[in-house]
Amino acid sequence: MTNDKKFFSELALAIGAVLALTLALIAIAILAIPIHAVILKFAWNYVMPGIFGLPKIGYIQSLALVLIARILIKSSSSSHSNSK
Repeated sequence: MTNDKKFFSELALAIGAVLALTLALIAIAILAIPIHAVILKFAWNYVMPGIFGLPKIGYIQSLALVLIARILIKSSSSSHSNSK
């Protein structure tokens, strides 16, 4: 019986570790979006108005651009891998 307890204890520990890692990776992915939006805002406002005469953008607009880019890139890469 002690082997069974040890097995289930190790199994619970492994499942807990996988869940913790999954939650940490999801949190990192969610936190990366606002960070990318800030970087995009500053890069856009530094380059685009001077070169192309485009208006400066705010944080919400840069956040929307980051989300649009993620949607387009993920959908194009997933459809490309399915065509094999």
